Amino acid sequence: NGEVLSWALAALAFLAQHGLKMAEAVLAAEGLTAAVVAMKAAGDSNVHGMSASVLHWGIVVFGNIAQHGAQVAKAVAQAGAAASVADAMRAHPMATEMQRDGAVALLSMAKHDDEGTNVVIQAGGPSALVMALWSELHREDVVRWACSALGYLSKNSAAGATVVAADGGIAAIVAAMQAHKSSANVQREGCVALYHVSGRKSLKLARQVAAASTIKAVQFAVEQYGDDDIIARWGRGTLARVETLTEMLAASAEQTRRESAASLRRSGREGSVRSLMGSSHRGSSLRSSRRTSVHKAEQAADETRLVRTAASSRAAARLD
Repeated sequence: NGEVLSWALAALAFLAQHGLKMAEAVLAAEGLTAAVVAMKAAGDSNVHGMSASVLHWGIVVFGNIAQHGAQVAKAVAQAGAAASVADAMRAHPMATEMQRDGAVALLSMAKHDDEGTNVVIQAGGPSALVMALWSELHREDVVRWACSALGYLSKNSAAGATVVAADGGIAAIVAAMQAHKSSANVQREGCVALYHVSGRKSLKLARQVAAASTIKAVQFAVEQYGDDDIIARWGRGTLARVETLTEMLAASAEQTRRESAASLRRSGREGSVRSLMGSSHRGSSLRSSRRTSVHKAEQAADETRLVRTAASSRAAARLD
């Protein structure tokens, strides 16, 4: 009976929120296992409204237990709760309370250590959080916690930032900051999350982090909330990291340009030799080689334009 399950899970959630001892008591009474089983049954149910209620209260149980420290958070994550939360969030993208409490639950499982973070990543947590940002972009309470969770996933795991970026997390965080310019909470969590994502030196990450929209969003937060210690610290830290990534992109673009130019010169010489030898395949081989070199040159030009855009944004901010 879905209604009975909902009330039972609500009671467990109420107990678990009242301190570590109560959370441990819920664990000892197999309350966590019961919640996981109830959510699985609800996920398999054809009764949409009833299953959504059970899923939501199961999520609250997980979050209320996990908030009380690393040990209980690890127990929650390892019991399969992370996957249950992520699946429920994906199944009900327009359920605002489920998205908010799901983000809080994933945050509580991930924030204590890299072990919990890795469990949440493997369970598909980043993609569920990114979906929550887009589906509930207008809700300050949802995007605040989703940004915070993505920040911890990027901070605590070497692979976390890569997964967050690959799942579209950077663009979603920037969109949240742009949509809630009047919310200091969202600006704080956004700056912290972008700082941690930008800490990994990867060309793929650099292209996303150094985008003009990312720089503008962080610059706005720092200028608008300069008296906020958290925004000032993490926002300026993010801009410094963006500058480093921009320099890395510039070096990569220059190296690609040189390699392309050298390849074009080699192609020309090889073409001349083949012409002198009367090779019948000279034309097609030369054209193929040149097409490859031209493609590399165009990629280098794109990198250069991105670098110049980022540099212009920083220069404009300094002039202001």
